[in-house]
Amino acid sequence: MSTSASLIYRAPYYALFYKPPTWSVLPDKTDDTRFTAAIELELGPTAQPVHRIDKPVSGIVLVAKGTRATAFYQNQLAAEDTHKVYYAITEAAPTQHHGVLEHYLTHDRRKRKALVSDTPVKQSKHARLTYEHVAASDRYHLIKVELATGRFHQIRAQLAAIGCPIKGDVKYGARRSNRDRSIHLHAYALTFTDEDGEKQTHTAPLPDDTLWQYFQPQIMTTDLDG
Repeated sequence: MSTSASLIYRAPYYALFYKPPTWSVLPDKTDDTRFTAAIELELGPTAQPVHRIDKPVSGIVLVAKGTRATAFYQNQLAAEDTHKVYYAITEAAPTQHHGVLEHYLTHDRRKRKALVSDTPVKQSKHARLTYEHVAASDRYHLIKVELATGRFHQIRAQLAAIGCPIKGDVKYGARRSNRDRSIHLHAYALTFTDEDGEKQTHTAPLPDDTLWQYFQPQIMTTDLDG
């Protein structure tokens, strides 16, 4: 478990890092440069994140070294064989133990929120994910999510649309915010093809949090089961 950015894996032209919740992948309006500083300290000034995860979300981030590597891995993450696995801790259990969610999402830039529709609407984008209810505590539920598309706030909006808001995510209906303004959504695993044509799969450590620690055995078991 981790409370600061850390190197997960290093290769000649890319590396994987853990991003803590509440840290911005790229500097934002609050001038949060903690993650940028961490990757530059490890890899040098040419290091660039290839993709983003939301500021309140924790997990794995792919970082490339140099302009050509950045362009290559941006293309790779858009390829069909790229695979992203998240874990969410929600306030309610889904009606079905597992399933596929398909919606149409519209980015409301004024509210900085994704609006969900069951049918296409103007400027909406198709969003698809699969989910599995893995475990439960007295009050919360652990859900594994595998993304088929990568839309703005997709997991947050789609889980909320089926009555399962993520713990701490008041923007999408959670009862209360987390004290540190994080949400309990974790980008756990990333699978992609590297520049040598080799398939790579890497996972991120869990945040230093009591609830994530409670669910860690179930996450490890599910991971081993594939």
